[in-house]
Amino acid sequence: MVRYQIKTGEHHVIQANRVEAPGRRRRCVGGVVVSAATVGGFVALNQPSRVARAPWRAAGGYDEFRRRALSYALLAPNPHNRQPWLVRLEGERALSLYCDLDRRLPVTDPFDRQIAIGCGAFLELLSMAAAQDGYGVAITPFPQGADMAMLDTRPVAHVVFEPGGASPDPLFGAILARRSNKSVYRAEDVPAPHLQLLAQAGAAYGQTSKTDAAPELVARLCDLTWRAHETSCVNLAVEKRR
Repeated sequence: MVRYQIKTGEHHVIQANRVEAPGRRRRCVGGVVVSAATVGGFVALNQPSRVARAPWRAAGGYDEFRRRALSYALLAPNPHNRQPWLVRLEGERALSLYCDLDRRLPVTDPFDRQIAIGCGAFLELLSMAAAQDGYGVAITPFPQGADMAMLDTRPVAHVVFEPGGASPDPLFGAILARRSNKSVYRAEDVPAPHLQLLAQAGAAYGQTSKTDAAPELVARLCDLTWRAHETSCVNLAVEKRR
């Protein structure tokens, strides 16, 4: 049973909870987990360094199907890049996902809403990667119950891999292409064909998705977003004074 863990900062190789060497995102090598750093991971022109890109190069390069799926799952988007997941392999076809409580955001996310969303993204990518190998996944959220106020030491989810239980997901190909834009956006409308593509992508699972560039609606959403930001800042200031 291997416990997969992500640490921020220095480069760690972890096996059976033993740190052997001094990074960030993990990649799976047999029973070893390598965490690749992003500290100082951006060089000239804001391009990620070779070390920072290592998990993307390593994704899918493992023989054992759970580790292969995990190598994609750990690339999931997550709040403030906290990567709040711990995984314990169980038996031959199962694993449990836990929240690394040291990765919580108690001030800006006191109820662990953002952290839970990050764990959900991890599970979604795990499911998509497993489907590429023909495995379905049966996910049981909070199998031991949950404190609705915040996450605790109990598992966030239990996952069982089922051979032959899934077909490839059309969005799997986007996993390695995902990125966060750190540049300033141009002050211009998004072209209509691009909006149509966004709406189509949002309907990939049979849901309804639409876009709207109506000035009044955009102005209302901008105002709502800004007021939410101001409220968050006030809450943070109050918390710091306590």
